[in-house]
Amino acid sequence: MDIAPLVSAVSERLPGSWSAANLFVSRNQGVLLAHPDRDEALSPGAEVLRLAQEVLDFQLEGKPFELEMRRQAGQWQADCLTDPQIEEIPPWTEESFRSWEKVSEERRLAYEDCFGPYPEQIHKVPTLMGFWPGGALVQIPYHHDEVVVTASCGLSNFGLPTPVGVYQGIDHNGQPFPELGPRRRRLVPSGSAGYGYEFLILTPQLESWPLLVLTRLLEKELLEDTDFLGKVHQYGSVTVDSLPVSPDWVVHVLIAPTEEPLPELVNLSNGTCEFLLVKVITQDDLEDSLEHGREELLDLFAEDELGQISDLECE
Repeated sequence: MDIAPLVSAVSERLPGSWSAANLFVSRNQGVLLAHPDRDEALSPGAEVLRLAQEVLDFQLEGKPFELEMRRQAGQWQADCLTDPQIEEIPPWTEESFRSWEKVSEERRLAYEDCFGPYPEQIHKVPTLMGFWPGGALVQIPYHHDEVVVTASCGLSNFGLPTPVGVYQGIDHNGQPFPELGPRRRRLVPSGSAGYGYEFLILTPQLESWPLLVLTRLLEKELLEDTDFLGKVHQYGSVTVDSLPVSPDWVVHVLIAPTEEPLPELVNLSNGTCEFLLVKVITQDDLEDSLEHGREELLDLFAEDELGQISDLECE
């Protein structure tokens, strides 16, 4: 079994003060990167999650495992301990539905506390109905300022990440068409509520375009396993260029953790839900981020009076 790439990726995530680490990998319990002797844990980041998924799915055929790592003479040594049983996703029960309802209500109350009164109208995403039961988009006038929050509502649902995939089927006329089927559930950090985050877009007034932008990002997460949270944990922020919003319109966006006065996260009964802010940026912004780094772009936005707000009419 070749675990060398995973060991290398883990070692790159560790602070220089760590000389030992344990990586726990479970499809149902998530991925935990922790110090074996101290009460310290780190986000695994996108690359560790990706490589852990490969080991779990293709080398261990779904068996949970643990890497015990220690640094000796400047080199990392690792032992891999595997569970003898293949891990199965537990079936949904009446208790599961009660947990799902509880989390949904907790998130609704959290949104009201963080942003403002929860709206009567929610926006469903038809392309994701089979993958994202109960998921929606909401738009809430932000009670701290004259700003509207457009938010995803359901990436933190109980029972996610989705165990459903889309495959190419053949209809009765022999023509290809997409159909739903089971797939391996993607790994997420231990303690995550669902995918572990929700998207936010801030605008100066109520707009319809944020619904389209978030729909495209949700499709990339749910259908393509983009792992936006893992990338933000690893790199601090991430840009998506030329995101197709409509047949004749593409946008560039910067995705990063929220800053004050927005909340960083909320705790739900199924885990932690972070907030990732989506900000529409210009072509010049995108090129500057490639040349000077996204951190400098974030600093510039922090100095700007618009800050975290996306305004398509502003230069």
